Amino acid sequence: MNKLAIYSQLILLLCALNIAFFDPQAQAQIQAQTQKAKNVQTTPIVVELFTSKFCPACPNADHNFNQLIAKDPNIIGLSCHVSYFNRNGRGDKLARPFCDARQNVYKLALNTGGIYTPMTIINGSAVTTGIKQNELNPLIQKTKTAKNRPVGFLRNGEYLNISLPQINLPHGADIWLFEIENRPDEENYTHYRNTVKNITKLLRWDGKKLNMAFPAEQKAGISYALIIQTYKGGIIAAAQTGS
Repeated sequence: MNKLAIYSQLILLLCALNIAFFDPQAQAQIQAQTQKAKNVQTTPIVVELFTSKFCPACPNADHNFNQLIAKDPNIIGLSCHVSYFNRNGRGDKLARPFCDARQNVYKLALNTGGIYTPMTIINGSAVTTGIKQNELNPLIQKTKTAKNRPVGFLRNGEYLNISLPQINLPHGADIWLFEIENRPDEENYTHYRNTVKNITKLLRWDGKKLNMAFPAEQKAGISYALIIQTYKGGIIAAAQTGS
């Protein structure tokens, strides 16, 4: 069993025992962060772009995505490079098979009519290509009216501290952790932003108040996003750390 799997099992056990294992100082910081989030009228908006270096229609969507996250700090941008363009001796160095899998889940949950790139998903519930800015803006503005659910999410040394308020979730929700590379340093890839390096499902959450921590290495240029998501209802809460 690998180290990540062992940590995941420990987290599930500690959550079941309702034990928070971050220190008092960190708890005070995360409570302050959560209170600050309560004063914000809208919850962060998650914009996921499924793209590929070898997708001929993707450059405009990549550009619009980069502009969105640069202009609006309330937007959590996740650029997920798919691997199904990797053929005939070419390969996207940023491609990850789990991006293909996540896009396939959206295909079923949102009835997208197929798999294509670019595909932009707003808060796990609205779909567009992202090629035209005027397609994105109305969807983002509509999402800003969603109810704010403040989430405490703070880097504390080699751990990520997570604090979730009680939320009514009749059917539960999945808690996902995204590891994000803010700017790749590979040649011919430096124009990409917020590429997803890894996705970890932390647990299936029943909506009860929760405090937990998760190990995460400190790496230059890497940040993390916490996504709470239902299958049909989309993303109901989210937060991110700085690099």
